[in-house]
Amino acid sequence: MENQENIFEYDSNDFIIRLEESAKKQDRHRSKFEEKICSKWEEAMANGAFWYTLDEVKTKEVPGKYKFVAQLNEKRFAQRRKPETATQVSMPYDPQRFNFNKVKSNEILMELKNKNRVDDANDQVIINVSPIMYGHVLLVPNVTACQPQVLDVSGIETAVKVCLLTVNRSFCLGFNSLCALASVNHQHFHASFIQEDLLIDQTKARCLRDDIYVIEDYAVNGFAFQLKDSNTEVFAQLIHSVTTWLTKNNIAHNIFMSRQQDFSYGTEKKDGFYVTLFLFPKKPCPGMKDARSLNSCCYDLAGYLLTKDAEQFDSLTEEKAVEILQRYTLNDQEFTNLCHQMLQEI
Repeated sequence: MENQENIFEYDSNDFIIRLEESAKKQDRHRSKFEEKICSKWEEAMANGAFWYTLDEVKTKEVPGKYKFVAQLNEKRFAQRRKPETATQVSMPYDPQRFNFNKVKSNEILMELKNKNRVDDANDQVIINVSPIMYGHVLLVPNVTACQPQVLDVSGIETAVKVCLLTVNRSFCLGFNSLCALASVNHQHFHASFIQEDLLIDQTKARCLRDDIYVIEDYAVNGFAFQLKDSNTEVFAQLIHSVTTWLTKNNIAHNIFMSRQQDFSYGTEKKDGFYVTLFLFPKKPCPGMKDARSLNSCCYDLAGYLLTKDAEQFDSLTEEKAVEILQRYTLNDQEFTNLCHQMLQEI
């Protein structure tokens, strides 16, 4: 990655903490970071770096309260890399298995250089060779450190900072732990642009304790965290305290991060959109991913449902989608019990 065209340098002056209230997902405005991702992604697609094109992808809104968006991308599930088998939420990194140090050079879009950082972390943005949508990439924090797919503070903070480099509300990041549909045991996040409005974009949350929130009136139970200042380290440490507790208790989890309106009520509520992280504890799904049915990865849980074939896409109803998502997440009593136990221990 010595070519300067493949390096994106940034510092804290580039962060956008708050997006204007008028910001729309469909806006064409992009930051320098987003422009670079999109231009490099398009270049990689033109050069045949992906395993397939996206010319046959379809989307539709699923009628109902939750305004789910279903996507049909049959090539992804027919041609993607065979996923690994996971039996625990935390498993050792295995250099003999596929990892992101083994990707081809034409799959690496850029290296991120934080000018405020004193270490030599090698954060990379690479293509997902089996893309879900336009601009779908993988963020691999400190790729050469060979971290398993277990979140550390540094990885979370890197993902948060990447989100702060964006101005387009369609940009989002996701994380799947092992036993929650992660394909590769090497710490990474999915990043993409979802143009459609999703119910999670209007989801309310109530404060559980300090800056830990719980989602209200949504299809599944989960936590939420919101960054309204520039202290990314404290924000990352808070999230890490929860994900570490989940991991130690072998509780699988998914994350979806995007820009959302302020959760506060009354006079404390601020205008605009802030980086918000949703965290969904899961019932474990050990073993290999089911490649032929709707599951509950980070995108599904945000309301962007990834269907695998035309029959499922055409017949999907809100009732069926909710049933599948709730099958793999915690019901109200299970989530209440988890919150009670977690708050006693973190």
